[in-house]
Amino acid sequence: MQALNILLRYLASLILIPLAWLLRKLRLVPGTPPEIVLLVDHLARNELRPAVSIRPERINDVQTLAWLVFQSSDETMAVVTLAACESQDLAVRVEEEMLGAPQYTGVQRNGPYVIGCTFMPPNPELQSQVGASFSSFASAT
Repeated sequence: MQALNILLRYLASLILIPLAWLLRKLRLVPGTPPEIVLLVDHLARNELRPAVSIRPERINDVQTLAWLVFQSSDETMAVVTLAACESQDLAVRVEEEMLGAPQYTGVQRNGPYVIGCTFMPPNPELQSQVGASFSSFASAT
């Protein structure tokens, strides 16, 4: 029975992987927006490697919303909410809204991008690393 399950998973992957590739190439399934890819690459150059989750929700003034998950378990959570806005003026509004939200342990804006850190328990060292890397992002692009 276990061999049959392995065979079925293998066959499914032979079908699903090329299908997913084709759908992305045809732009029928959205990929990761380029601005998110650039930021994640920049973070990786600074030894920060989050898992990325693009959020489908539409929020006023936000073009793209993503979660960057640095660590998560039953006891800890390190999530950075990234909002990419169409302009710096819109980013200022988003920053003000995020500053008023109690779930963020830190909020920072860099041009049209705003991040909000949600670290439980607080992790000042990781928050400082993320903030410093995020601050230097504009000069790296």
